Amino acid sequence: MYKEHFGLREAPFSITPDPRYVYMSLRHQEALAHLLYGTGEDGGFVQLTGEVGTGKTTLVRVLLEQELGETDFALILNPRLTLVEFVATICDELGVGYPTEATTLKPLIDSLNRHLLRSHGKGRQTVVIVDEAQNLVPEVLEQVRLLTNLETAKHKLLRIILVGQPELNSVLSRHDMRQLAQRITARYHLNALSRSEVAAYVAHRLRVAGGRGDTFTSGALRQVHARSGGIPRLINVICDRSLLGAYTNGAREVDARNVRKAAREALGDQARTAPVQGWRVGLAASLAALVTAAAAVPLLKPEWVPWKPSELLATLGFAETSGDAAPQPMMAAEGDDPRDLMTFLTPADSGLGPSRRPETELASGVAGPRVGLDTDSDPGTRHSPLSDISASLVLDDGPRQPGQTVAKGQSSSQAASALAFHEIAAVLTQLPVSSDAVFGRLFALWGEEPSGDGRTEPCIAAYALAMRCLEVQAAWHDLLKWNLPAVIWLRREGDEPRPVLLVELMGEVAQIDFGNGPRPARREDLDAFWTGRTALLWRLEIGSALIGMGSTGEPLRWLHERLNLATGLASDSGQVPTVFDASLHDRVLAFQRANDLVADGIVGQYTIIALNNIAPLPGTPRLVP
Repeated sequence: MYKEHFGLREAPFSITPDPRYVYMSLRHQEALAHLLYGTGEDGGFVQLTGEVGTGKTTLVRVLLEQELGETDFALILNPRLTLVEFVATICDELGVGYPTEATTLKPLIDSLNRHLLRSHGKGRQTVVIVDEAQNLVPEVLEQVRLLTNLETAKHKLLRIILVGQPELNSVLSRHDMRQLAQRITARYHLNALSRSEVAAYVAHRLRVAGGRGDTFTSGALRQVHARSGGIPRLINVICDRSLLGAYTNGAREVDARNVRKAAREALGDQARTAPVQGWRVGLAASLAALVTAAAAVPLLKPEWVPWKPSELLATLGFAETSGDAAPQPMMAAEGDDPRDLMTFLTPADSGLGPSRRPETELASGVAGPRVGLDTDSDPGTRHSPLSDISASLVLDDGPRQPGQTVAKGQSSSQAASALAFHEIAAVLTQLPVSSDAVFGRLFALWGEEPSGDGRTEPCIAAYALAMRCLEVQAAWHDLLKWNLPAVIWLRREGDEPRPVLLVELMGEVAQIDFGNGPRPARREDLDAFWTGRTALLWRLEIGSALIGMGSTGEPLRWLHERLNLATGLASDSGQVPTVFDASLHDRVLAFQRANDLVADGIVGQYTIIALNNIAPLPGTPRLVP
């Protein structure tokens, strides 16, 4: 109905999987890499999980379209089968003949085994993909495990890929499933799209359909991300209805108001408000307890001082979050209805920020993916090369003026000239909401200037410069570990977050660039405004953002050299491995444990950043000089 109005050849937001419309975000690329690994010689058992609508089935379709000429696939889309039906379906998919009157597993398994031996003899590999695997009953899951026992003296004859919703982790964490869980060689959890990825996703689908990539305004795209939580299927539903609404109004572009109305019509109010019900109940109970406790003790302050909502929530054990943990707080755009704005809250993580977010999780006793980054380490049990940096942040023991803290390596003049709390608040009201200019200054620190028409999302523009963009919810601990300048979002109460550039960190004083050059500001004052939302750039020194079992080529040389340096060896000592094997996997595990990273044996973006920090390339900016 709206296609001609917007100059489209076809509807761009159909929920039917179509490989032409696939938008491969960084996380989708890494998920596909894990699926491809599962088809390789050492693939074994691979697990891919993700929320409903994140694109798991689409990735399976993309995998099947790869040029894997020596691989045969058996795809099971409906796993609600009996044992006999399950194995019979595998045989049907592979074209294996078996007695039609078979009512037991033995003739089916025998026929399948003969077929696999013949295929192996011809140099072919066989992969079984089970979609919606969370619906497999325990008896069938056990049979899946037994199928991997079909092998020769050196090779497995069958590789298994389990694709399912997060509930699959709960199933596999059961005690009676431990034998199966221990055989999974690689796990990956597909998270929702970030706000910048949502913008790129929408523009990509519009262009594939023959339209303009800027049909949705920036405010509309913020609303699409907020209302969908970054789930591609929900993005499609909302965008399709938004285009229809704009067409009905005779508009040539989709604005925030169109998206809000479309989301209400397509998803309903209940779907939009459901995620916050749990914390509302907990918050009400905590407030009641706090009031009761306050009534039982004498007033300690000479006068009543009102609490800011953020301080009260922090006292009650809550912290604002965004990104992968939950839908980001809905950003206010021009013309927004304040009644539509909600902030999603989750329990604070020990006051340190995000919890672990695995790059992947291998069979090392980890039950399933958790969101965020690792910030909790056991003192005395791990050592990080950044520990010397952390040590420089220990405060001097001398007397201080109220509100002033001075750290080792920090001059008194720096602290004295730092922007006051009210000065930061005043500046924030004047800053633009757009992050483009701030990212431009961040690129400049790297000596780069993104190409394009200026409308490309910064995190997308980074790819053309052999760089990557990490956009997460972070804490000071994480920034020190990465040791890279970052864009952080600051917000006054009731205002929309404003991006500023964190250029340098010296003890308790940070150098912040509001757009007119660096100015010092105390970390404790920035804490009052920082939402935790953070983005930084890092250099991809090799041709891959993911190295794991089965990887070969130049990335292994680079990894070998960096691991040598990390352990005090000459970079060229020892023989460079030709394939990522068990020995290299163990070395990566040791490095990850020593550097407070998730120990999964896979070299993903967090591990690459840590390896880059061992010997930074010339021109790499540092957060702590």
